[in-house]
This record gives sequence, C-alpha cells and structure tokens, in this order.
Amino acid sequence: FERPIISTYPNPVSDAVVLTASQPLSSLLQIELINPLGNVVKQCSSSIVDTMRTEHQTVFSFLGINNGMYFLRFVCSEETYIIPLIIHH
Repeated sequence: FERPIISTYPNPVSDAVVLTASQPLSSLLQIELINPLGNVVKQCSSSIVDTMRTEHQTVFSFLGINNGMYFLRFVCSEETYIIPLIIHH
C-alpha cells in the first residue's frame, strides 16, 4: 500500500485551491476546512469528494471564509490526512 501524496496550490489561497492527489482517494469520505480551534468551518460538497475518489485533481472554493490559518482534513476509511492552509483574500 502506497500512501497517497496530497498537495494544494496555491498556498496562501485567495478564493480557491486546487487539490491534487498522487493517486485517486478511493476510500475518501469527506474533506473539511478546520480552524485552529478544531471547529469545522466548511465541508466540501459531495461532488468534490466524488471527484477525488476517481480523479487526481479538483478545485475547492473558499469564498466567504475569513482570512487566517486553517487546516484541510481529508478523512479516508483507513487514514486521515491534514494539510495546513493560509487563506488571504
């Protein structure tokens, strides 16, 4: 089992980020934007999650999210991946 590499571009983000995985995340359950206090600020739509299950890349919008430091959490059935992210409009 090879652990997928997940990356974001750009970072810092202004309006949207491109999510790229080294391989499709077939067991992906959800993608969440979390603030430093651990609160879920936004969840990806099911269409984005479905895309990441079969494709290597998709776009996640951050319109309406305040500037600051956040974390993207990718929850899969076997593992959870967390990526730091800065939003600056």
